[in-house]
Formats: sequence, C-alpha cells, structure tokens
Amino acid sequence: MPGASSTHQRGLRRTWAGCTPNRISLWVNPTASLAAHNYVVLGQLGGTATTGNALFMYSLNGTWRIINTTGHNVIPTVPDVWTQVVVDVDWPTKTFDVTIGGTLVADDFAFRDTNTNSLGQLDLYNFSSAPGRW
Repeated sequence: MPGASSTHQRGLRRTWAGCTPNRISLWVNPTASLAAHNYVVLGQLGGTATTGNALFMYSLNGTWRIINTTGHNVIPTVPDVWTQVVVDVDWPTKTFDVTIGGTLVADDFAFRDTNTNSLGQLDLYNFSSAPGRW
C-alpha cells in the first residue's frame, strides 16, 4: 500500500495486528474535484500499491471507483456531504460487497489482491491537494 510520503497530502496511515473482520464501516465526505482524492486502501500490513490489498477505492469528480484488476465505477456521491461506506467481507471467496449511502454498489467484488489473508493497515490520503475528509 502507498506509504506516507511527500506525494501524499492530507493523509494518514493506521496499522494494527492482522485481523479478519466481516464488516468495515467509515464515513467519507468527498469534494467535487477533477483530481482523484479520498483514497481508502485497506490491506495487509506492509502491502504495496498492488499487493496485499483487499479494498482500494477513491473518489473522482463525484464518482467512486473501486479497483481490482479491472476497476468499477459506482454511483455518484453528493459533494460536501458525509456518506457512510460499508464493506462486508467474505474471506473464503476473497470478495466483498460495498454499500455507499445505503445503496449496494459492488456485489461479490474481488479483492485487489486475492492473496490478501488479513487486514492490518489502513491508508486514507490524497495524491492531489483536493480536500478529503474521512
């Protein structure tokens, strides 16, 4: 997973002992921006941008994009409004469902890296200077 570096603006990283939760919930307040922002990356401790990740998503111009090998655009969100993102994880199949603002937007979506066996790291960041709130 991306680490805290000079390319991350307004970002943070949290780590913990690896675990296998069935549900993850967070609140995000995206802005109307043409730059990708509000990155949410959840995966194994010490993962990279492409390995060790279960969830990799970001907002771009009001639309969420959830990434695995192909990517998936999902419903637009209202800028400057706090929206709940809920991720239900199915560990045996290495897939998850994503609900944004009460609407199921990704069903049985494959992990970015299906070799991910636990979660121990969360990155919330922007590459651009677009404001992001999590």
